[in-house]
Amino acid sequence: MNKDLNLFLEYLTEIQGANQRLTVSSYRSILKEMVNFMFDGDMEKATFENIAKIRSSEYSIKWLSKLEKDGLKSSTINKRIAVLSRLYTYMIGELYCTTNTARTIPRSNGNRKDKRIVDQEEAIALLKYTNSHKADNKLSFRNHLMIAILLSNGLRCSELEYLRIQDVNLVTGETMLTRWSEEGGVKFSKTRMVYLNNKILEDLNYYINNYRPTSKDGDILFLSKTGRKMTSRDILRTINKISVEAGLEKINTHALRACHSSTMINNSSDNLDVVRKELGHSSSATTLNHYFNSDKDKLKELSNSNPLFDAI
Repeated sequence: MNKDLNLFLEYLTEIQGANQRLTVSSYRSILKEMVNFMFDGDMEKATFENIAKIRSSEYSIKWLSKLEKDGLKSSTINKRIAVLSRLYTYMIGELYCTTNTARTIPRSNGNRKDKRIVDQEEAIALLKYTNSHKADNKLSFRNHLMIAILLSNGLRCSELEYLRIQDVNLVTGETMLTRWSEEGGVKFSKTRMVYLNNKILEDLNYYINNYRPTSKDGDILFLSKTGRKMTSRDILRTINKISVEAGLEKINTHALRACHSSTMINNSSDNLDVVRKELGHSSSATTLNHYFNSDKDKLKELSNSNPLFDAI
């Protein structure tokens, strides 16, 4: 490492916490790889000043696209973008640049398998199955509630994982969701409000009063049979298992989120902005690009309803 990059690594060592995904040694390895591709291995040329001059397209052409062609997983390539983003955040703080170039590098998804799509028929079948088995035992009741909430409100898996009793108004259904992110070594949260429907509220009150185990992790809502918080992996495995038991292909939480949004939007084009806010998207384009699963007539109807084109 040269002087500049060593300063960055020293900074990371100071702020590194238990929750940091990549260790400092991983950063060091990825930065060396970046220097090999972007500066032909000449470490002395990889100064903050020279790194600030690199365009995002150059990173894609000279480095990341070659890794993708070599068969590296999308998650592995995206980790490199994350390291660059942290580096540019540090450089902005040190006044070497004013924009985070890494944020404009397209994320890799070329090696992903086809996304699992859950249609309304499958969603109904899954809900009917869990509802018919919820009285079997405490875990079956919990599992039905988790799936019902995911389909009803489009939660992310992490939002369900960290949902607490105090986040839910058990009378009105008003529910505060929190999503944690990290940038430049600083954690920050985003919150949004959703409403649980009356059927879910009735079951939720019964679960809390009768079936929820004694907690070893505060007021986390959904717990394992031992009273511990369920991780995102625990939740995913549970839903995979239940979907197979219901006679369906494996279903993940993101597919349930997508099913919720497409169902709501297809029900009425007027729902788009409501669904956008419920999902926590910054723009309606994101909602449409990721979740709108409809026929061409519906897409045309939505497009023609845009008031910006009334004057044409």
